[in-house]
Amino acid sequence: MGRILVLDGAVQISTDSLGENDHYTIDLTRLVLDKEKTYDHVIIIGGGDLPVAAHVLEKYPNVKKLTVCEIDDRVVEVTKQFFEIGETCKKGIETGRLEVVISGGAPYMEKLLAEGKGNTVGGVIIDCTDFALDENSIAAELFTPKFYETIYKLLLPGGGFSQQIKKPFYKQAFSDRAQKGGFKNVDVFACITPEYGGELPLAHCHKEQA
Repeated sequence: MGRILVLDGAVQISTDSLGENDHYTIDLTRLVLDKEKTYDHVIIIGGGDLPVAAHVLEKYPNVKKLTVCEIDDRVVEVTKQFFEIGETCKKGIETGRLEVVISGGAPYMEKLLAEGKGNTVGGVIIDCTDFALDENSIAAELFTPKFYETIYKLLLPGGGFSQQIKKPFYKQAFSDRAQKGGFKNVDVFACITPEYGGELPLAHCHKEQA
């Protein structure tokens, strides 16, 4: 009957939810990546259960290097051991195309910026917990204007990032924060994802061309 991965009481992935039925992963990725372009470096923040990473590795050969920045190493190891997508990711690690960094997303991005990596990242996919306004919420550091400003500075001109914002009534709050971070181009799309409760808003921002 397949397997499911449960984290803190919530289903993250299941055998049946992966592949072509995984609209969340497909849509979150297609908002950022274009199969007609080449990307030297793409970053996934969160996503330690690896469906987004496996999708990029399999469907976007034009991505030369993919980094997954995940705070919980156990999630990564469990997926690699018990799910088929783990095999795709293990091969990516072996060939050097995939890198897994165990770190908080905000500190990792700030570290890249401090290392002089500004204007070098082709795209960022944020696959983390639900968007929230409360500063004490889980992963609150990933919903701040400061974090979005860091992404803006790291992205190449024309590059973009995507993030799920859970509820339609968060659209304005997300847009305000992203714009404070420097993004002038903010869009929200509806993703039909039954596993997450029906229609799910996915936000996309991109940096203007030079």
